[in-house]
Amino acid sequence: MLYSKKLYIYTAFFVLYEVSVYLSNDMIMPGMVNVIKEFHAPIQYAATSLSYFIIGGCILPLILNLVISRIGSRRVLILGNILFLFATLIITLSSNIHQFLWARFFQGMGLGFIFIGYATVHQLFDDITAIKVIALLSNISIMAPLAGPIIGAAIISSYNWRVISVFLGILGLVSLCGLYRYMPEITRDDPIPSATLSTCLKTLKDGLFLRGSLLICLSGIITVAWVGISPVIIFHTYKLSSSYYINYQILVFSGSIISSILIQFINSQNAVNIIKIGSSFALVGLIVSFIFSIISQLLCVFGLFIFTFGAGLYIGIINRIIIRHLGHLSVNLVTAITSTSVALTNCLGLETANFICLKSSYTFFSLAAFNAIIGFICFLLTRNFMGKLNRTNFMFSVQH
Repeated sequence: MLYSKKLYIYTAFFVLYEVSVYLSNDMIMPGMVNVIKEFHAPIQYAATSLSYFIIGGCILPLILNLVISRIGSRRVLILGNILFLFATLIITLSSNIHQFLWARFFQGMGLGFIFIGYATVHQLFDDITAIKVIALLSNISIMAPLAGPIIGAAIISSYNWRVISVFLGILGLVSLCGLYRYMPEITRDDPIPSATLSTCLKTLKDGLFLRGSLLICLSGIITVAWVGISPVIIFHTYKLSSSYYINYQILVFSGSIISSILIQFINSQNAVNIIKIGSSFALVGLIVSFIFSIISQLLCVFGLFIFTFGAGLYIGIINRIIIRHLGHLSVNLVTAITSTSVALTNCLGLETANFICLKSSYTFFSLAAFNAIIGFICFLLTRNFMGKLNRTNFMFSVQH
């Protein structure tokens, strides 16, 4: 199947919007200790700011799914870009920690629109091509946790943290112009009915969907906990320099980049087996991280590298399986439910990890112990998911 140049250009501008939203968090995280000091707030608010950001993103997807069925995906995503720009401007006007947190909440709403772009990819590409495109999208968006701390630390070292909003505003404005020019409108000859409460509840009761989405949610907790709590551990507890923070971020998320590159070589025959391989790597990585969390900071972080590599192998495939399994429902609805579930679970997981680490004085060991427990649950859930999948005789489709 041949895809138009305009579609790929749209994908590029969607990635720019996605990266802008993620950068709005990752660029500020290395400066959260500075924000806390400026506003004279408790240190635990550093991770809580990420929770506000995530909660902002999780309240919209299901509502937006209803709006999409009436005015279309294109208008909704463009409105989301405008909202993000407005919130980014407002955050520069914060004068205390509570105003900052609420500004982060509205800025985080930009997350709620990202599922629309992914749903568009699922609708316009065949199974294997969609997995590869999604992996590339994830690969590029994963650069945010790598580039974000570097750019953010560079800005904060010379300027006030509010300058970050100016940088993000420029990126957001460029993505807005690109989406307005190139984003296609998805039309259907046989439109699927809009979501209802009963439809959502029925979807949540589906065994394969429940297992797959829960696996994606729990896997995400580990990454979010690292993003939210690592600045406090590195800067506040261990008094390390920005170079340590940047290097640790690069090490952790380079695992996801490597796995997303390898995903480009999968086919319909080996896709399912990669789930088993990825989950095994993920568990081994978290065990390594836990064992060495007291002995060596570097080996503890290296364990997270192994985890992100493994998780990167299976998350995209499981997500596609969920979409295909619920093919009788709107892709927007399924991705909206998944996005909301992931955001709520990540927020709850982050606050749990933050509470545990606060009681343990924010150490690598406390975070690694929390991650190991979640990782073991993920591993067991993966095996359960695979058993359920095998009973459905699921097969990927490929169009030529």
